[in-house]
Amino acid sequence: MRAMLTCAVVAISTLFSATAPAAQTHPPTAATDSPDAIVVRAAGLIADAERGWGDDPEHAETALLEAVSLLEAAQGAGSPRSVELERTLGASFLLLGDHGRAVVHLRRAQLLDPTNKTVRETLDAARVRVGGTPPPDARERAARALLFWRGFVPRPALLIVGVVAWLGAWSLLLARRLGAPRVTTRLGLAALFASLLPTGALASERVILALRADAVVVQRGVLARNGPSDDLYPATFTEAVEPGLEVVVVDHRDGWASVRLASGQQTWLPENAIEMVTPSRRRSR
Repeated sequence: MRAMLTCAVVAISTLFSATAPAAQTHPPTAATDSPDAIVVRAAGLIADAERGWGDDPEHAETALLEAVSLLEAAQGAGSPRSVELERTLGASFLLLGDHGRAVVHLRRAQLLDPTNKTVRETLDAARVRVGGTPPPDARERAARALLFWRGFVPRPALLIVGVVAWLGAWSLLLARRLGAPRVTTRLGLAALFASLLPTGALASERVILALRADAVVVQRGVLARNGPSDDLYPATFTEAVEPGLEVVVVDHRDGWASVRLASGQQTWLPENAIEMVTPSRRRSR
C-alpha cells in the first residue's frame, strides 16, 4: 500500500511539473506596479490609441509606443511572463504595423495558454496581415496531429483526469487484492490505461516543444540565402522575406541561421533578422 501511495505522489509531482508554464517570479518594474497593473495601464493606452487613430494618428502612435515601452520595461525588470502581458505587447505591435514582433509575442502568449480565444484570434489577424501561413509539410502536420487538443483542452484539466484515473486504477487493483470480484482487475487496468492518455498528451507536448526552435522574421528587407553568406550564395527567393514569417531554426553558423519554412523548404537568414519564440531558447554554435 505504501509503495502504491509513493507511486501516486511521484506521478502527481511529475505531471504538475510537466504542465507548469515557464514563468519566473521576480519583483515588478516598480514597487507600486504589479504586473497586472502594468498590463491594465498599457491596455488603457492601446484603447486610447484605437479611439484616436482616425483623428490624431500621431497621438495614437505615441500612446502605442508608450504602451510598448511600459510592457518591455516590465519584462526587462523581471516581471513574470503572463498571457495578458504577451498578448498586449503583440496587439500593440500589430497596431504599429510591426507584424514580426506582433507574431512573436502572440506566439509566446499562445504557448502560455493555447486555449485563450482572444490570443488565437489576434494571432490569426496578425498572420493575415503577413499573408497567411503556407501549407505545412509532413513533419509539421504530424506535430499538429499530436497536439490537436491544445486549442480547446486546458492543461489543468488533463492533469486532473490523469491523476484521478491513476488513483482510481490503484484503488481498484488494491480492492481486488483484498477480495473484490475479478471484474475489479479489468476495471483497474482500464483506468490505468486511461491515465496514460492525458499524461501521454502532456508528455508529447513537452517533448515536441522542447525539440523545436521556432522563430519569426522581425526585420524588413531581408534576403534569404542558399548558404550562410551574402557574398558567396545567391538569394533563395527573388524578393525579401516578410516580417512575421514563421520558421524553425535547425542550425547556426557564422552569424547566420539555417531555417525551415512551414512548407519544408530550408534557407539561411541572418541571426539578427529573426527572434526566437521562446526567449531563453539558444542553439549551440
